[in-house]
Amino acid sequence: MQRRSRTGCVDCRRAKVKCDEAVPTCGTCERRGRRCQGYAFDRRTRNIKWKSIITVHDQQKHESNNEYDRRAKRRKSESDSTQSTSPRESDGSSPFSLPEQPEDEDPTEIVAIRPDSWELAISDLSATINLSPFPIGDCSPEDRLGLCAYFDRHPHELVIGSEPEFVKDMNMHFLSVFQQNPEAMRDVLCGIGQVYLHRMGQSSSLVRALDKRAKTLARIRSRNEIPQNIELVLAIILGICGLELIDTNYGPGDLSLQILHSTTAVFVNQYLSTGSILSATSKFFLRGLARQEMMIAITQRRRPSIACSVWLDSECYNTADRFMGFTMTIMPLWEEICGLAEDMKRTVSPHSLGSDLLSAGAEATMTTSQAQNSLEIAILHSRAAALRARLDSWHPPSVPNFSGSSSQKFFRHAATYRSAGLLYLHRLLYSPGHSESADSLALSLAYEIFAHLTGPFSWLRLSLLPTLIAACEFKRHDDRRMALDLFEGMYGSRNTFTTDTTKRFVVNRVWPSLDSGEEVTWMELAERYPGECVPI
Repeated sequence: MQRRSRTGCVDCRRAKVKCDEAVPTCGTCERRGRRCQGYAFDRRTRNIKWKSIITVHDQQKHESNNEYDRRAKRRKSESDSTQSTSPRESDGSSPFSLPEQPEDEDPTEIVAIRPDSWELAISDLSATINLSPFPIGDCSPEDRLGLCAYFDRHPHELVIGSEPEFVKDMNMHFLSVFQQNPEAMRDVLCGIGQVYLHRMGQSSSLVRALDKRAKTLARIRSRNEIPQNIELVLAIILGICGLELIDTNYGPGDLSLQILHSTTAVFVNQYLSTGSILSATSKFFLRGLARQEMMIAITQRRRPSIACSVWLDSECYNTADRFMGFTMTIMPLWEEICGLAEDMKRTVSPHSLGSDLLSAGAEATMTTSQAQNSLEIAILHSRAAALRARLDSWHPPSVPNFSGSSSQKFFRHAATYRSAGLLYLHRLLYSPGHSESADSLALSLAYEIFAHLTGPFSWLRLSLLPTLIAACEFKRHDDRRMALDLFEGMYGSRNTFTTDTTKRFVVNRVWPSLDSGEEVTWMELAERYPGECVPI
């Protein structure tokens, strides 16, 4: 009979079921349809053994303490055996007792680390880039734990489907910049790792994470000249954005993402104005920041500050991105949609866009301003129709390097963004309640989006924007329950602050507005309640 693990996750230990102890979340919870709460720390935190990053001095000290503990345990065991009046059976154990720990095993708790998290990341990448040993000995013990927690969880939990190639690429680029400025990168990566440690039960880690964030922001503000090392600047800003995304203690008004994205645009434009060219590593970091900024620009109906032309190159047409999958080539279309949304917001109200451009015989009674407004509306309609046709004809690139399973998740992900673009365009022209036919078409497009949102939640966790756009059309209870299940599954797979905030925005703002018959779009509500809709 299999005994349940003594080191299983919080949920499995509470439910008294066997945990497979997979990281970052166990497979047992996934099969039970529950969101895994992770693994709790032992009370003896100072004795936790982090094999991946322990130094030689710490290893010798740790082994010495372990040998002392083993000898004490052996003496106690021998003493108990001499005083016992009921000797054990020949097999040495009771059928209902837990097996004793072998003598050569470490009695302290060992926190499981992904095999490809630290040592293998360095060994695998050493053949690709020249990596010198990290100055780990200069780190405090808390920083060492934070670094290990970062590489153990962050790349795996953020990329699409936890693809090993994506994880390896993230580690390669961050490790290469780490070598250039260990102190700066250590602060931001440790800050992210400390947030994960806080979730795992180490209460003091959140204070350390906030301290690392403050130090890193101060380091960015102190750069008054054009940064010579653009790779380092982009890596630091992306790291700060990642820290804010995974910290669920933030409130709607606490995020500084938009400021960080604007700072990125300024740094990049200044760098390019000198005639310099962005390296592959710089574009790797910039794509992550550009995607985040695009999502915010979509909700705010404005042009993104980081133009697609800066990071989109020929390589994007024959590969996949760890965040965007096969959707890199559709981002220029989304950029044009954002530009159209900004022009529409500045020119006319959404309610007048869906009306007839010119009623019969109206030309004679029109004023000059009315005629000019009607012409602008006609131009906006023409631009929307052209974008709709281009979205209809867009297809994701075919990348032969990925397996059928990987390609399947990427094609579904791309299909959701294409359908979401069509629905977003439709709502720019026709607000809810404009007409029964317009609302019916919008609901049909929402169902089309959800038709592509199938598969494991690790495949879907980067489809928050399409989920938001579709969920804002649902009025029926079962449709809303379907959307809530998807939001919660995505939050369980990619435990970010923005996922939970976006779900609350839909539940507390959009659906009550629909139920009351208010003829406003979700984009207008997002601007009415700033910071509550961040679908990153």
